[in-house]
Amino acid sequence: MPTDSPAPEESPLTAALKRAQRGFRSDVAPLIDLLDQSELYIPLLTAPEGIPEGQQVTPNAEVHLVPQLLSDGDGQGVVPLFSKLEVLESAGEHFQWCTDDGPLAFATFPMRTALKLALQMMDDRSIQQLVLDVMSESELALSRSELSSLLREVAIPLVGYVEALPADGESQGLTSELSEPPSEPLQAAIQGVLATEPCVSGFRLAQTFDAERDLEPHLTLTVELGPGEFEPSSLAQALFAAVEGKLPPPGYLDLVFTEGADPS
Repeated sequence: MPTDSPAPEESPLTAALKRAQRGFRSDVAPLIDLLDQSELYIPLLTAPEGIPEGQQVTPNAEVHLVPQLLSDGDGQGVVPLFSKLEVLESAGEHFQWCTDDGPLAFATFPMRTALKLALQMMDDRSIQQLVLDVMSESELALSRSELSSLLREVAIPLVGYVEALPADGESQGLTSELSEPPSEPLQAAIQGVLATEPCVSGFRLAQTFDAERDLEPHLTLTVELGPGEFEPSSLAQALFAAVEGKLPPPGYLDLVFTEGADPS
């Protein structure tokens, strides 16, 4: 009887990219351990002279590369790198990439070197992001600051991924009183919105920081609810719109509902 072939073993880099998609600081850290143990593939727009296709390029090689680029929804450039050749080939077919009007070619670099090249390209303000393994289960997007931190071997939360996670009670953040009272415009904006909701019994502002999720301390608004019905998404949207431009650095606010309300 025919038997199913075993699934190919997942590489350490693929596993690390998938884990980093959670965005927590501790989930990003394993990528640092692989900087000098893995390699990345760079799809080429123009093939460099003297480098056979796919040959690993040493860090000291003086090679001028012209890689393929992608574009985000705002027309900004995105540098694509790949941890697996099959993912690169699939992306190449999807985006119809070619090299010098011929079949798609690629160069292979040590991971640290490839990321440094990407960071240098991001010095151009028209290139804002790096994406690893685009259009695959291990796709991971990094901003310039996130990539720079990774190359400095400093793990930081990937805020865009963390913000997409549902609240799950894992947060181990620290909460403290504000060092100074909130500004009058901020308090008035919050009170103006909450006054329209009969079920709101009060609110409090505190400073919070969770090293796993946050880059720096920020405000958290806790809305206390009594009996009655309310629409959490509408209330949240109204609050965020009201406080826009009135928040102290870093300029964003977490919102929490208490007393048995379900904000989902």
